[in-house]
Amino acid sequence: MKKSIYSLICFCSLISTLLCACGTQQSGTAVKDGSIMDSSEEGDNTAVFQSAAQEPSVVKTYEVSAPTEESAGDDDFVILVRHYELSDGSWKTDTHTYQYRLEITGSLGGNAAKDSTFVFLSNLEDITFDQAWKASGLSSNMNDYFKEEDAKYVAIK
Repeated sequence: MKKSIYSLICFCSLISTLLCACGTQQSGTAVKDGSIMDSSEEGDNTAVFQSAAQEPSVVKTYEVSAPTEESAGDDDFVILVRHYELSDGSWKTDTHTYQYRLEITGSLGGNAAKDSTFVFLSNLEDITFDQAWKASGLSSNMNDYFKEEDAKYVAIK
């Protein structure tokens, strides 16, 4: 039963991430050899490296990982959105930069076998567990979701 609930949460999270990604326009930001690249403006597809003095460097990349039956009992995070830890302590997705990485843990109900942890990259200093589970794709009310520039749901455990 707990694997089914976990699988449902992961599935809903994945769907939510895909729906949010469909409604946003991707920028030309990419990471190559640990350096952040931005495409030049006005439709030119030529990538220009930013100097290390102007942009923080990528310390660690978190690649998307698919949820599996085996991972249902693990303490590993299922990464839903590729994101990067930067040398200045900030965090970045392919489209936005955030000040904080918040791990928000709590119980989804009285009969939950274990707590759930939602990971958000955020420019908001505090997100409650109630806000987190709703914004993870489990709410049907679009007012429960964050604007992407404020916070982005990136992982679950």
